[in-house]
Amino acid sequence: MKHLFNKLNFYKVFALILAILFVNIVFAQQLTNKNAHEKLSSAISQIHFGSSNDPLHGLTITWKSSGSNDSITWGYTDAFEKGTFSGAKRDGNEKYFYDYEFPALNAKDTIHYKIYNSFTATWTSEKIFRTAADVNTTKFSFLVMGDSRSYVEDWRDVSQAANRDDHTDFTLFTGDIVSRGGRISDWNEWFDYGKEFLADNLLYHTIGNHECREYNGNSGIDAYLNIFKLPENNTGTELYYSFTYGNAIFICLDTEEDKTSTESSVQYNWLKETLAANQDKTWKILLFHRPFYTTGEHKGEMDYKMNTWFDAFDQYGVDLIFNGHDHMYERTKPVQKDGKVVSEYGSGENQGRCQVVCGGAGAPLYDTGTADWLETGSKKHHYCKISIDGDQLKMEVFDVNNTRFDEVTLKKDPLHMNKYDIDEQVKIFPNPANNQIIIKKSNLEMDKIKIYNTNGQDFTKSVHFSRSNANIVIADLSKLPQGVYFIQLQSNSYKIFKN
Repeated sequence: MKHLFNKLNFYKVFALILAILFVNIVFAQQLTNKNAHEKLSSAISQIHFGSSNDPLHGLTITWKSSGSNDSITWGYTDAFEKGTFSGAKRDGNEKYFYDYEFPALNAKDTIHYKIYNSFTATWTSEKIFRTAADVNTTKFSFLVMGDSRSYVEDWRDVSQAANRDDHTDFTLFTGDIVSRGGRISDWNEWFDYGKEFLADNLLYHTIGNHECREYNGNSGIDAYLNIFKLPENNTGTELYYSFTYGNAIFICLDTEEDKTSTESSVQYNWLKETLAANQDKTWKILLFHRPFYTTGEHKGEMDYKMNTWFDAFDQYGVDLIFNGHDHMYERTKPVQKDGKVVSEYGSGENQGRCQVVCGGAGAPLYDTGTADWLETGSKKHHYCKISIDGDQLKMEVFDVNNTRFDEVTLKKDPLHMNKYDIDEQVKIFPNPANNQIIIKKSNLEMDKIKIYNTNGQDFTKSVHFSRSNANIVIADLSKLPQGVYFIQLQSNSYKIFKN
């Protein structure tokens, strides 16, 4: 009986030891998991690139961190020869955002960099970013995509497909990045599922309705402006802006503006001024969320701006318009105001705009319909690649398997370009003009100057010409109505714009 009691005590002690060991193992595992979670949550994340200007001037890297004093070291080699610089800290989603704006960068080069995490007192691994072509180039390429909200796996697939080896100079994003711009978890998922693409590409964004008042009040707008670095226009906002690159002007507009305030007219006036000031650019490319022409669920939403925005597109010769909002791919025929279809794309008087709905970066797809102005459409997740080579622009559209399913080439006819910008013997300025324009040309005979409108109506007798010197003639346009005219000097015609 005594032996049995001793044996029972032995088993009790042994069981107690096992229980203690098990508790310690579980506790140790919990500590390990906790430490791993803390380490993961404190890691540098959400690395992305924006710009306050063009792709080489104002390029800004942004990252998310728990640290209170992060920094970046960088250079054009893995020696990080440019040095180490503090990041500019600001409030972010749950943690901090840090920005570092690079100085003017070498074109077609590689930036090597590492980020110092001041929370963990560690450096990230070495990372690289490829810079864009020279800003004066006439040969460059860019991507367009948008509407990545709702289905993050599809967003991941599109972004990975777009992140190909044939690197482009930048990307235009057509809005509706996340489902609710005021919800931090949506942004965290978007960054997580697109992290490879976002760390490799410079993005210029336009705001969508899902980042805006419709779904979030002002919290979505605040988050959008806080997350991304974008150019600021001369009215003091980043919600609509422009930048020039190569032989093109890129203009981003805000379709989510407050229609009841002066904001709408301020943006419209800014649009006209920006288009007028960039008539010398070969290509005029626009980016905004809601499309004028769509067969999708949101057709008609931009009709109220047909007599303002689209009228300006026609007047100043816009070439390409990129939109999102409807989750599909659509390309118009050459189209003008009120759906008028003409024979060819271009910026000339008898040419039409090429409008592209590029809303297939992850949102639930819509069926395409039919319309007289519709050239082609497809219910696919996709992205667009645009390659410009001087007077030729080629657009290719790819699905998530990188299979091309649409392609179009636009070519500039010199007859449809502003000849005063390419004829070194003639200078006409300012253009656009208000009441006076100056014509500078050697041996110019005033009685050989003719001016007529786009319908061929002769307005020469309504213009008073005076000579400043042997090479300069001043034309008084005050009696002409606003519009587009041609000045004929001997056998050549030059387009001018009267405001």
